[in-house]
Amino acid sequence: MGQSSWEQAYGLGRRLASKGDAARAEQAFLAAIADAERSDDGSQELATTLSALAQLKFQAHAYEEAEALFRRVIPLREAALGPEHPHVVSALNNLAAVFVSRDALDEAEPILERAVAATRKRLQGAQFDLTANINNLVRLYVKRGDFARAEPLVLQLLLMKRPLGPAHPDVAAILVSLAKIRHAMGRTDDAERILRRVLAARERTLPGDDPRVIATREDIARLY
Repeated sequence: MGQSSWEQAYGLGRRLASKGDAARAEQAFLAAIADAERSDDGSQELATTLSALAQLKFQAHAYEEAEALFRRVIPLREAALGPEHPHVVSALNNLAAVFVSRDALDEAEPILERAVAATRKRLQGAQFDLTANINNLVRLYVKRGDFARAEPLVLQLLLMKRPLGPAHPDVAAILVSLAKIRHAMGRTDDAERILRRVLAARERTLPGDDPRVIATREDIARLY
């Protein structure tokens, strides 16, 4: 069975985009959007193509156009898949990324909070997604200097990863983030205690010249 006209146009757009031919990729995506809009049941094809074109605009730093396209994607995904579906969460994160790139952090915050809330509701089997979404929100708060709101989220990440053990790279990375937040909050003694815990765990499992061991020593030295 041959490809539909939408599949042909969308596939062409993806191939051209992967080759860096943004102008021709945009034309192909626009043709795919027109095909999807003419279809009675093409809402998800439309959402997929709008998202692809939005990514193209985002990569070109055409943030206003990317924002408008991502805003069209979200209700299409929600109507067909429900508000907690991973595709909806992905669309929310994409829209938030546009605002973060423009330093519009106050606009990104409620979108990321909505993504976290949606992921929490389907927590069973979705811990990786929840971790990624919480990390996005932590980065936003840190970038804004809102360390008091970042800290409890980092502690939540630590609790989620605790079964992996203190020497696990994910746990160590979260502890380093917590130490940096505590240091920024003026709690330098806490930060040093956490970093020395990370250093001890890393020195037990890694050679002394490993970049992670060296980086932890440097983080401790920078505290004072």
